[in-house]
Amino acid sequence: MNFLKGKVEKGAFVLGSKKLPLKDYPAIAMRDGAAELGVRPEHISVNGQAKKDYTDPIAATVDIVEPMGSDSLVWLQVEGQQLSARVESSHLFRPGEKTQIRFRPALASLFDEATGDRL
Repeated sequence: MNFLKGKVEKGAFVLGSKKLPLKDYPAIAMRDGAAELGVRPEHISVNGQAKKDYTDPIAATVDIVEPMGSDSLVWLQVEGQQLSARVESSHLFRPGEKTQIRFRPALASLFDEATGDRL
């Protein structure tokens, strides 16, 4: 799982200069403050079409591409943090390439940064 440091602010996760609404996140007691957003590599869409319930596009730069047979693990820099995304091997990415990612907040996990508790 990728862990991105940021903060929760008024129902959104703030990641650097991006504000990601968490309207579909099933948190009962979501509270403002420092947090980490956990997103699995298979739940990240790289350079994909807009889909219902996904975030707006977030700028990313390809860092490393690891071919793994039927899929590849693509390491990306996003707002000064690194994350990985699993993509079909037919999608060719090159280090340094600019791209965009999206994910569904409902499939993410939000953690209180101080306690590590899932929100």
